[in-house]
Amino acid sequence: MAVTRQVGSQTDAKPSNSDLTGKEYRFAKRVNAGGESRFDICGAGQQMAGVISEGKAVGLHTSVDTGNQLKVVASAAINPGQKVASDANGAAKVAAAGEVIAGEAISQAAANELVEVDFTKTGNAAA
Repeated sequence: MAVTRQVGSQTDAKPSNSDLTGKEYRFAKRVNAGGESRFDICGAGQQMAGVISEGKAVGLHTSVDTGNQLKVVASAAINPGQKVASDANGAAKVAAAGEVIAGEAISQAAANELVEVDFTKTGNAAA
C-alpha cells in the first residue's frame, strides 16, 4: 500500500485551469492564465508543482501536495530507485532523457497502481 508522508505544511491551493475533478494522485503543474497562477495537469516530461490531492472544476481551488514522500498513479511498471517523470496525463513513468525528474521511486508499482515517490524535483534526466 502506498502512503504519503509530509513534514509541515507542504500543500498549495490554486484555481484549476482545466477540470481536475477525479485527477487525484496525478502530477500538477503551475500555469499563468490571465495574470493568475493556476494548476493544470502536468504533461509529458514537464516541470511539476506537486501531486493533486483534491481536484476541482475549472476556477475552483484544487489542492496539491508539494513535498516529501508522495503517491502518484503509475502509467507503467516502476521499480524502487528509478527516477520518475510525468507522462502526458500526469501519471508517473520512468524518466527518459531530457525530462524533468520528479524524484525517485521508493516503492514498486504496476500500471494504474500508486507508486511512492521521494519528491525532490532534481533537474532533467541525462541524455
